[in-house]
Amino acid sequence: MTEATNRKSAGGKHTTAGQARDKAGDRWLPIADGAMDAVSKVRTDVQKRTKMRPDLSVVVAAMLQHASTSPDVADAVARHAFDVYTKALSNREPGVTPEPEPAATT
Repeated sequence: MTEATNRKSAGGKHTTAGQARDKAGDRWLPIADGAMDAVSKVRTDVQKRTKMRPDLSVVVAAMLQHASTSPDVADAVARHAFDVYTKALSNREPGVTPEPEPAATT
């Protein structure tokens, strides 16, 4: 699990990544290392261009909004999901149902 899935809510109870929210109402989601690397590269490029270092949440939000306007985003997500679940099924032990592991996007 990533750091995001281990956070506690304001009440101190453990929550899942989809449920965890900070005071601003933002959600905390797990992110695969490969995806985080892509975010970091974009952040570094923006920092070089603007001479300021944007917050990671700003970079991720901008990337998601931009990707959502791409006409083939649903196809890319479907391919990625298929790859993630295929990998998880090929790695599972007999009789055990694994949680899908996040994979880097291509």
